[in-house]
Amino acid sequence: MKPCPLCEYKASKIAYPAPKNAPVSPKSRLANGSMLRSFDVVRCAQCHFHYLNNPVSEETLTGLYKDQNNHFYLSQEKLRLRTFERYFKKIRQYVPKGSILDIGCAGGLLLSIAKSEGWEVYGTEPNDYFRSSAKEKFGLFLSPSLEDLQQGFQANVVTLFDVLEHVINPRRLIQASFQRCKKKGFLFINIPNFDSLSSRLFRHHWWCLCDSHLSYFGTADLIRLLQEEGFVFIKKYPYMQSLELGYLAQRLKERMPVTGHFIMRSFERFGLSKLPIHYVAGQTFFVFQKNEILAGGNIFPSRATAQLTRAKENIPPLPFYL
Repeated sequence: MKPCPLCEYKASKIAYPAPKNAPVSPKSRLANGSMLRSFDVVRCAQCHFHYLNNPVSEETLTGLYKDQNNHFYLSQEKLRLRTFERYFKKIRQYVPKGSILDIGCAGGLLLSIAKSEGWEVYGTEPNDYFRSSAKEKFGLFLSPSLEDLQQGFQANVVTLFDVLEHVINPRRLIQASFQRCKKKGFLFINIPNFDSLSSRLFRHHWWCLCDSHLSYFGTADLIRLLQEEGFVFIKKYPYMQSLELGYLAQRLKERMPVTGHFIMRSFERFGLSKLPIHYVAGQTFFVFQKNEILAGGNIFPSRATAQLTRAKENIPPLPFYL
């Protein structure tokens, strides 16, 4: 069994076995956002974190992300921009203006919005195709990795949109984010939430259980990890995406070929393929703030600490239900 990516404990139990007769996953599927799953989802016997029992090495995964052609992702550019505009407005509630570092920024859509509003923008993206697209369309010069950024560089805002679940060592990425975040800066993270209603309802059929997702964070998992690495939890929001019906049907077809094909043909027949749809499908947008005092701790920050932090920064108080 693969060790837990959070606590490194080596014992785990299978939570969701790989689907019966699942083919051995082609390595390219790990980095292309595939909806299919060929490996067991296991639960750490010590910290109870869920993750994919996937034997791929970090070097192999990095190489795969570097070489993928991601034109299918960018086919939804206009609607993805709408999604990022929605959440950039939330970012501005905490930091009205400043510098932003988007880690794993794909084609630079979020950064293009920040740039148009006068922010200093920086981004990392291992994929050659995405970096070339960002340069051509938005004049963005992205770095292949965090190590390629100027030594000591820090930003007011660091973002991880659909990134943390894809890496082999999420703790190390959070540590790197801490180093790149200015004092009292903010870290914004979007993840498929293992505690979501859709996850609980669909269980092993949940669409986010797939070969390209290596870790499955619930709310408590993520807050604990971030607190241990020096961040205070501030707030969470449901994550609403905007995509075309035809695109979603194509993704469904990967997991359910017959049903997905029928739905695709139906959309095409009635001219619905290009219809935009706005939906929440089990993802959550989290807000954290850097606090060096908490770095290396092993308890959750209290609600009072989070409220005090928000008061000092003139941010609206936490709602009573968080």
